[in-house]
Amino acid sequence: VDHTFQTDLGNYILMEATGHSPQSDAILVSQPLEGNVSYCLTLYSYMPADAEISLWYHNPVDNSRVEITSFDGTGYSWDKHSSPIFYAQPYNLYLIGSLQPSAETPIALDDIHLDIGDCPP
Repeated sequence: VDHTFQTDLGNYILMEATGHSPQSDAILVSQPLEGNVSYCLTLYSYMPADAEISLWYHNPVDNSRVEITSFDGTGYSWDKHSSPIFYAQPYNLYLIGSLQPSAETPIALDDIHLDIGDCPP
């Protein structure tokens, strides 16, 4: 069920757990972003307690990645997450969903927004 509309009519991103390989990851990559600009990433997740979403800076010049933060699953409820984003160089954001071997339910992401400016308190 879509978080926004509370029906099956909405859209969301799903990392299916059925038949997944142990330690499976799904990666969502942003379009290239300018350096020296403050952003706020906000999203809702629905994931089991043994799942995690991590947020990374990816430098396309040297192909390096730096973790910004991670969000843990709380177990079968839509949870809101937000993170300030600032990186001096041009970059891409990597949003990586990770399922543990025991995971039997998927990770769903909804209402993903990347806004210019600081995150509200």
